Amino acid sequence: MNCAAMTTFGWQRFYEAAVVETNRVRLPRLIQAAHIAINARLEQLCLDHQGSCEERQAIADALSGLRVLKGEVDKH
Repeated sequence: MNCAAMTTFGWQRFYEAAVVETNRVRLPRLIQAAHIAINARLEQLCLDHQGSCEERQAIADALSGLRVLKGEVDKH
């Protein structure tokens, strides 16, 4: 069983809101909110040197997903 799939991180709700959004008008704001939440968590991880490998991988995956979403928004 994959532990990362079972773990939920605070910033993920912002990422998930952007991923499931179908309204292209709202999507840029949700992408921005997800970036802000992820960046805040990254700052916290840098300061306290904690966090798991699973969370760091989830952040990398989320940032990649947000780049794809932003690319789709920018196309239209």
